[in-house]
Amino acid sequence: MRLTRSSGLLVALALFPLGLVSCSASAPPAYEVPVTVESLTTTHVVNTNNFPVTIYLTQAGMRHRLGLVESLSAGLFTVSPSVLDGRREFRLVASPLGPHPTYVSETFQLRPGQSASWRVQEATSRQAAAVSLVSVR
Repeated sequence: MRLTRSSGLLVALALFPLGLVSCSASAPPAYEVPVTVESLTTTHVVNTNNFPVTIYLTQAGMRHRLGLVESLSAGLFTVSPSVLDGRREFRLVASPLGPHPTYVSETFQLRPGQSASWRVQEATSRQAAAVSLVSVR
């Protein structure tokens, strides 16, 4: 039997998927990263304002967006291990949507596996606007 150029191409295309399957079966998937519940770091934010706020974790001029907390509600965010890598002191920034001032917390320490709770509060006649640390466990 004589193979022509077109029949050789068909044979190569027919065998190509077999090569892909054999190559992909030997390598482990990239998404299998060992993470334990104890190593997860979380931040719980309670927003007592009448407007939504975007929450950032900042350290040495770098801002890491955690997410959005709607008005008069709460949000729970997981902090990526790469954000905590070798860093210890952070600030929490609550940036409101619209023409409202940005709230910045005091400096705090956060280590892998810990959980921090925050309260974002608008200024009243008795109290200044603040992002206050409730607890770190």
